[in-house]
Amino acid sequence: MNKQIVAIILGIFLISLTSAFSICIDHTPPSPPSNLVLTASGKNIQLTWNPATDEPACSGIDFYDIYRGFNGGVLSWIANTSSTNYLDETLAYGTYEYIIHAWDLAGHNEGNGTGNSIVLKSGNGDDDNGNGGSGGGGGGGSDNLFSCGKWEECIDGTQIRICENIGRNLPNRTETRNCFPDFIPFFKNPF
Repeated sequence: MNKQIVAIILGIFLISLTSAFSICIDHTPPSPPSNLVLTASGKNIQLTWNPATDEPACSGIDFYDIYRGFNGGVLSWIANTSSTNYLDETLAYGTYEYIIHAWDLAGHNEGNGTGNSIVLKSGNGDDDNGNGGSGGGGGGGSDNLFSCGKWEECIDGTQIRICENIGRNLPNRTETRNCFPDFIPFFKNPF
């Protein structure tokens, strides 16, 4: 078969193939979630927040990481959820601090989540003594506890970045995430 005919057929095939697939590349982290409200009831704390947003529209929010600190201690990851609410159950009385971080479908984290704190004490909501009362809560804002650097190069499907503590006397942390290397065509010119 003639090389020119093969090249034309291959070109038509590649154009048809790329036309069939819509390519969306997301290099932008999502916005932080906002307005974290905490409500105490007995020994439980209900967390609700406004969703994060993400561009381009083909990506979207994948899930939220939830971090909790107790009585001024280190914030530790406790759960993730695709919802904009979470019930933290069977807690001890004391002061709780929460931070919510959003992750998009492309594996980006916004870096600064929304945070808030609440005191869980006897008498919040329906506790063991049957006392009534409403729980605490309040609006959130950017947490300012850590300043995270840029994600390093994707190596073997993993990226890392260093987050320095700037808000309290907490240790710096290293965050990791799964990644996919940028697509590099296996050919420059098929003809």
